[in-house]
Amino acid sequence: MEKMETISLQESQFQRIICNIKNTDIILDENVTLLCSRLSSELIETKSTEWILVSTKTEVENFFYRQVVADCDITCNHCLILTNTNLFNLNVCSPSEVKPALNCDLLIRSAFQFEPKFATEMKIAMIDSYHKVDYSIVDDCLKNYFMKSRYLHIGDLICVNVCQILPDAAYNDARNVDDFLYFKVEDLKGCPYPTYEPGVNYGYYVSVKCTTLHQVNTTQCFVPMCDKTIPHDFELSNFKDEICSLIPDGMNSIYNELEDLTLPFLLMKKEDVKLFPVFLFSGKSGSGKSTLLKVLAKKQGIHYWSENCISIQNSNPAQTESMMNNIFTKIASLSPCILHFRNVEALCEDESSNKDDRTIDCFIKNIKSFQSSYPVIIFCTSSQESKLVPSLQRVFLQTVKIEKLSHTQRLSLLNWILKKENIETENLDKVVSASSNFVFSDLIQLISRAISIAYRNFICSNQEFIDHKRDILRSDHFFEALNEMNETYADAIGAPDVPNVSWDDIGGLSHLKEEILSSLLKPILRNGLRRSGLLLYGPPGTGKTLLAKAVATECNYNFLSVKGPELLNMYVGQSEKNIREVFSRARESAPCVVFFDELDSLAPRRGQSGGSGSVMDRVVSQLLAEMDGIQKSQNIFILAATNRPDLIDSALLRPGRLDKMLFVGKCKDTESKLAVLKALTRKFKFTSEVKLEEIILLLSDSSELTGADLYGICSNAWLSAARRRIKYSQTSDDTNLENDVSVCSDDLIKAISQFKVEDLNSD
Repeated sequence: MEKMETISLQESQFQRIICNIKNTDIILDENVTLLCSRLSSELIETKSTEWILVSTKTEVENFFYRQVVADCDITCNHCLILTNTNLFNLNVCSPSEVKPALNCDLLIRSAFQFEPKFATEMKIAMIDSYHKVDYSIVDDCLKNYFMKSRYLHIGDLICVNVCQILPDAAYNDARNVDDFLYFKVEDLKGCPYPTYEPGVNYGYYVSVKCTTLHQVNTTQCFVPMCDKTIPHDFELSNFKDEICSLIPDGMNSIYNELEDLTLPFLLMKKEDVKLFPVFLFSGKSGSGKSTLLKVLAKKQGIHYWSENCISIQNSNPAQTESMMNNIFTKIASLSPCILHFRNVEALCEDESSNKDDRTIDCFIKNIKSFQSSYPVIIFCTSSQESKLVPSLQRVFLQTVKIEKLSHTQRLSLLNWILKKENIETENLDKVVSASSNFVFSDLIQLISRAISIAYRNFICSNQEFIDHKRDILRSDHFFEALNEMNETYADAIGAPDVPNVSWDDIGGLSHLKEEILSSLLKPILRNGLRRSGLLLYGPPGTGKTLLAKAVATECNYNFLSVKGPELLNMYVGQSEKNIREVFSRARESAPCVVFFDELDSLAPRRGQSGGSGSVMDRVVSQLLAEMDGIQKSQNIFILAATNRPDLIDSALLRPGRLDKMLFVGKCKDTESKLAVLKALTRKFKFTSEVKLEEIILLLSDSSELTGADLYGICSNAWLSAARRRIKYSQTSDDTNLENDVSVCSDDLIKAISQFKVEDLNSD
């Protein structure tokens, strides 16, 4: 007797393998076919197809006759492939009490000469499912399915692919997850076998030509479990390497948490579990909540039913209650199943945005009074957990939340999607780094857009069309798709700003650049201590905001710019909420630089506005709490700017928050003024006589200048040159203005003289 490793696949995938098997002329029935690369020495004389005995270690050992195809050259030694339905039928001992295991070890041994007989009569029952199927379609499915002889046992489940059996049938339903129908063989009658071996479950061939089919009432039970899948257009040569799990790579920890919640209610008897399984599953829109629940249902062999709470909520409360009652009545006949309520926060408010206690009470009442013969697991998903009312939150036994995906998780998830689609590409590590705020659906959209861009480039380049997409994707396709998504869906996916400011745009301030970069990129000590933020202070116009943007650009960080006054709101609690949302968005966009401009307006000294209960005191306290919370994240850095540091609350300036204050002053010496002037005019087109070293000497009598002052001089000089060019073009009919604007020395001297007059008048 030989122990074999088993791999089970869906019927449609198993059929794809059968169609590629060489050296076999017979038509193989996936319901009774097992594929094996090589058999043991005990079965070495087995022909290409022959009846064998297969068993599993259950309480009662039942042997099943199955066909086997040897030496099919698609797997390793001692590996056996079969359908999910076959594995389910082999595992079932008592379907009404025992939930079959997903994987088990199969034992194969040689069989005596066996000639199966045809059944004269069969009773079959359809398994209740989420499909809305017309009885005529069911009859046609069974008739076409049994046009070919099928070998079955009493108690077997059979899986019918409706789209394959009835390709012309109008079988479209938005609720459908898979187009499969399951039936259970209740009874088989035929001529008795002349020989009998203890423990062997004899079966019969069933065919519409010689068997009378009787369809009895629908029944309920577990369905075959699905664990693995094979990609599209797979190659038999490396079949086992290409096979992949249904669980998205990178989200295994979330799935394991969901599985740990559901298994006690699926494996234990109802009288042993006193709680009703209701769980909250939260996460951003598109983070993969529905995908994980569908995978959970497939792997556990239960049905999946989804309801959108937005469509349940109605202006008529009585109609809403009726729809809720109908859902729970329907789901009782579909057990065992997962009942998925999407957007559950919609039940908490009516159409007028008022609290809807009646709908919540109806929902809770149905849960407490629900009865079913098989387990029903309820998952409520929400992307706005804060909108759930306390009475609803108390119903949930536990909450599972999908947090922001790390770099490793996003890379694994992207490779998993590519593997399922049978696509090979370059290393996508840099692409993943640039998509720090992407969720599951965004990564799918990224791949779809990259494929579209790749095909578009092939067409535009007049190259030969490639029908196989696995070899056409490159990193530049992904980056182009990434830019398109950031431009199109910046608000929807919460993409932060990426400023186009470099160090070349900033003149001078070299000591500040070095200090900020050392704080941001190199921790002060190797033991994990690091600065969490810096405060830039100085007169207006010295370049504090520009410096913060350059830091984010040069360090390849996302940039969130927050003006202090724009967070303040007249409504109680809204200002604190705005601050929480800023830091929440920063955590989702990490690595990120958060820049607070005009910090003195957002965090003034507490106790100056009539007691500790004032609005600004609460805002400062919320800001302090959030800044303490970012210590857990190593990829968020805070920069703040102000020209009145004396007004800021002292608690913000302690180590661990804004660790250090950096003064950004005016340009006092000629070298610093020249550096700023060169940075501001680096894109200017000068005439040959212009020498900035001589021009800057005209400002030597101005003791202190800010970057804004020099910017005003440069802009006035360029405008003067542009007016001269426009005046010339009107006389010469020359329309090429933008590229021919040349700034001369007279323009700069005139702008400096205007600045000195304005400065004198201001004094």
